Amino acid sequence: MKYYIRRWHYLLGLFAAIWFILLSVSGFLLNHTAELKLKQRFITTDWMLEHYGIKVLPILNGFKLRDQLWLTHSKNSLFLNDVILDNNIQQLQGAVLFQEQFITILADNMLFLLTLKGELIEKLNYLPADPQNIGIFENQVILKTKDSYFVTNETFSHWKPFEKIEQVNLSTLEILPINLKENINKNNKLGLLNIEKFLLDLHSGRIFGWWGVYVMDAMGLILLWLAGSGGWLWLKRQSALKIK
Repeated sequence: MKYYIRRWHYLLGLFAAIWFILLSVSGFLLNHTAELKLKQRFITTDWMLEHYGIKVLPILNGFKLRDQLWLTHSKNSLFLNDVILDNNIQQLQGAVLFQEQFITILADNMLFLLTLKGELIEKLNYLPADPQNIGIFENQVILKTKDSYFVTNETFSHWKPFEKIEQVNLSTLEILPINLKENINKNNKLGLLNIEKFLLDLHSGRIFGWWGVYVMDAMGLILLWLAGSGGWLWLKRQSALKIK
């Protein structure tokens, strides 16, 4: 019996040691969250995101502003090529290049004017009702609404009805180049699952889902058994030494 108890004591002790190493490492890292910037570091592995129930739809299309300059959108993220510009855009409705040096975006029923580097110049909230798309006609920005078309001046301060509808070049979605599509979809996973949350779930056992509670309970029972079996083995050894 002593042999079997010793054997199980060693095996469970080894298992517990591995578990406590994980707890120690995760606990140490969590104590230094700010220094290690764990909230700003993200996990992008597909199987880990799936484990958390996070579904990332691939981005396939975008608005081509000119060669090698694309504007795309996924969930709340707005991309200029593969760089995230904003994480609070719910709907991208259109985008065009204005005067070859400004990006004009229609999103969330607002108009955004950006530099070619994606820096915000101005945001316009007051537009004709029900805007749906934007386009270009003779270097002028045209706004398409549900029922009509409107043209604005160079300062975007005034809108007036526009009648040359058939000559407007409205923005349209196009298929992204393969390399750009891969880079955007990789960056699209950023911000969904940070390392701090992963370590917190690992440390508490929640990473195992609903049965993580039972894993932690099992580790508690193993600890009790190790303490009891260790004490029993020590007493046996002391008794054997006294007999000698």
